Amino acid sequence: MQLVVDDLAALAKKLWAASVTVTDDTILFGHYRKKVHDPFGNMIELLEPVDGGHTL
Repeated sequence: MQLVVDDLAALAKKLWAASVTVTDDTILFGHYRKKVHDPFGNMIELLEPVDGGHTL
C-alpha cells in the first residue's frame, strides 16, 4: 500500500514516538520514501513529493 503525505518527516517522528519502526528508503520517481509495517506484517510505503506537489 502507498500513502502520499504532506510532511513525511513529522509523520515519521510521530510513528517513532509510538514505537513504530520506520525505515528510510531511496528517492524514487520524485518522492521521498519511508516504509513501515502494520501489526499484520503488511508493508506500507509512505511518500512525499520532492517538489511539494502530488505527482502520483
